[in-house]
Amino acid sequence: MSSQVAYSPASTPSSRGLWGAVKKQGSKVGARASKLGQQTKMRAELMMMDQKITKRKQRFGVDLYDTLALHARQDPDFIIESPSLEQIRGHFVTAFKDHKALRQKLALQQQGLVELGERREIAFPAVPGEGETTLGGKAKNAGKAANFLREETMYKSKIAAVEADMKHNKKKFGVEVYLLLVHLEDSQKWLSPDRDVRFLYDAARRDVTRLLMEKQQKETDLRALSGKSVI
Repeated sequence: MSSQVAYSPASTPSSRGLWGAVKKQGSKVGARASKLGQQTKMRAELMMMDQKITKRKQRFGVDLYDTLALHARQDPDFIIESPSLEQIRGHFVTAFKDHKALRQKLALQQQGLVELGERREIAFPAVPGEGETTLGGKAKNAGKAANFLREETMYKSKIAAVEADMKHNKKKFGVEVYLLLVHLEDSQKWLSPDRDVRFLYDAARRDVTRLLMEKQQKETDLRALSGKSVI
């Protein structure tokens, strides 16, 4: 009987060449996928950097507004005469008026919540009245309690919404004033003579400048990775 050599397609030169090409192509696909993944990650990081920059400007607005508003409430002439508002008076007056209107809305909702508590105490006295411990009385009380709860939830939701608007008002003020102060410093070498304003602005600009430098470095890295301009 003649001996036979087992035939293995994988061992032929043509199959080895094909397998090598497949592996090479797979390596290229994997490299492209890895590159795309890195680009996606870096673009997400750039978006986060933009958010950090905006939030820092907004925090500047909250801090600056609270500082200036405290003086404005204590001194009737502050808004008109104070050098603290030099160059930013218009922005502060607008924010202050809007904030005052929001505080009035907030006070109304808070008063409504207080009155609701008073009505609840009358409806549910510490010592239950006759008939309130019966099955029918308990069912009636459950209905009243549900109504009070709905009304309380409504007041609290409105209070939260007004408080959010108040915070947004301060943040908007901060972004506007920050951009103005940067423009004045860069174009006219002007800085606020008020120590409190100057301190808050200097701290904010230092932080924003650092964040911008980090963002620029990430943009450079992304261009090097993609070979294209960052859009």
